[in-house]
Amino acid sequence: DRAHAVGKALAALELEGKVEVTGVRRKGARSQRPGPDWVFEPGDVVVLLGRPENLALAEHRFLDG
Repeated sequence: DRAHAVGKALAALELEGKVEVTGVRRKGARSQRPGPDWVFEPGDVVVLLGRPENLALAEHRFLDG
């Protein structure tokens, strides 16, 4: 609920070219490949694809900014 990404659009996290967001699960439903304007909500579960070092960077941006 206190993650940096909550209330922000995917594009604002600047992950383009680093990791691929392959899906987001929200309230039991899964969205396929959310677009850059997707806004994250508390409880969203994000599925990422990428190299380990880029996944670590993405996790940091999602949680801490």
